[in-house]
Amino acid sequence: MAEETTIKEQSPTVEAVREEIVAERIPPHTCLPIWIDRLFDAVRDLNTPQITKEFVGANVVGSGHQSKVLVALRFLGLIDEDGNVTSRLRALRVVGPEFTTNLAIVVQQAYSGLLGIVVVKSASFNSLVNFLMQRYSMNRVQAISAGRFFLHLASRAGMELSEELSRVVTSKAGQPVRLESKEKSTLRKAPISSDNSRHQESALATVSSRFGEIRVVDRPSLELARKLLEIIENKLSQDHNER
Repeated sequence: MAEETTIKEQSPTVEAVREEIVAERIPPHTCLPIWIDRLFDAVRDLNTPQITKEFVGANVVGSGHQSKVLVALRFLGLIDEDGNVTSRLRALRVVGPEFTTNLAIVVQQAYSGLLGIVVVKSASFNSLVNFLMQRYSMNRVQAISAGRFFLHLASRAGMELSEELSRVVTSKAGQPVRLESKEKSTLRKAPISSDNSRHQESALATVSSRFGEIRVVDRPSLELARKLLEIIENKLSQDHNER
């Protein structure tokens, strides 16, 4: 009996296993920010004890996407495995500063792993995406979507974000996020409006005379252009004198 008691004490409880599974879930990357906003509004208007696919389909998003919303809600700890509403979601059935404060608690708890590594008030979007890819084995597209979803919630929760992360939040939904180094961005040229402007930008120099001008792109061409114009001028001067 003593041995049996020891084994039972060492065995994890069902609740402990469930919490471990929740902790290992990756951040949502298929749920759109607008869907979670609709869910918050629906729960505020309808005090439902359970969030089901039918509830999501009727109030948030249509067929084929309900499970994406449910996955996000489970990650955030707003519903349990059976879809029952938790105290965290009930706390969001408010408006104004109280909603912001309660949502901040939800975000900090759900994203504790991320917030313990990434300093969002000074981080770049690249560093956030890299963390998500490395920590959760996401591909680039998944990490960008997960980053957008997190930043949307963090913004609504009143969390301090860096200037770059704030720009991601305010950018239009669906607008591509460019991940590139500062060196590449400084080399980008303004769009060329015509063939003429293209020649003007690439020209090394312009050799002018009373007969016209020649645009050159390298030094050998520059010397050749000067000699050519000089020959033309001498030839025309000779013809004029002979007359």
